[in-house]
Amino acid sequence: MIIKDTIFGDIQYTNSDLLRMPLGLVGMPHLTQFLILDFEKEHAFKALISTEEPGINFLISDPRNFRPDFDFRFLDPTRDALKVESDEDLSVFVLCTWRGKLESTTGNLLGPIAVNVKSRKAMQVILESGSYTTHETLRQPKADESMVTSEAGSLKVG
Repeated sequence: MIIKDTIFGDIQYTNSDLLRMPLGLVGMPHLTQFLILDFEKEHAFKALISTEEPGINFLISDPRNFRPDFDFRFLDPTRDALKVESDEDLSVFVLCTWRGKLESTTGNLLGPIAVNVKSRKAMQVILESGSYTTHETLRQPKADESMVTSEAGSLKVG
């Protein structure tokens, strides 16, 4: 199958590439099928692209790029719902807002997306934690560290 995207152009994919979110995203429950695309190799950000409405794209990243102490324990009920068998089968992303430059990019840590990388099933989780916000500032890595990248079987495009 091929979709035309405003950023990546023509994207060829198969059913096995699809990330399925039966409940959709908050505010967009009708969008249930997405692709995760890499911008470039070893980049901390990826694109979450709707296959149902081309042109609807989201910037996503690992939540530890915003808060290194991000607590994954909240995902226990989500792990069960997604039938995650091991930690290696789980990737977590946050929706990001690009604010003109990397240092100003923020991430929504209150609404992370959990992905079972084996089944390609995902769901957005709304946290009730008072310690996270919808606009966490991107942290700047120290000289001896790099940004965190999560794998969820993203397509290599470009």
